[in-house]
Amino acid sequence: MEKAVPRVSTTKVVKLSQMLEDVGYAGLWQSTVLALELHDYHHHGLDPYIALSKFRDTDEVAIAVVGLVREIAKSNAPVCQTSWATAA
Repeated sequence: MEKAVPRVSTTKVVKLSQMLEDVGYAGLWQSTVLALELHDYHHHGLDPYIALSKFRDTDEVAIAVVGLVREIAKSNAPVCQTSWATAA
């Protein structure tokens, strides 16, 4: 059986996250915006003028990455607990 992989351009991800929040996925929009800012940093690097990237130094990037990982872990904790419980 083949699986389909949905693809969404980065220009549509914010709207999609807002729509998902409207149906009950709380906190998704903020995580999406932060992930897109990290995506821009990945492509453009540090930018002291904040024109192409919102990050001026690596400390800002590190704080953003840790914050995003924490949010993802927190929002997926119920799913992971259920998955581990059923796998045991």
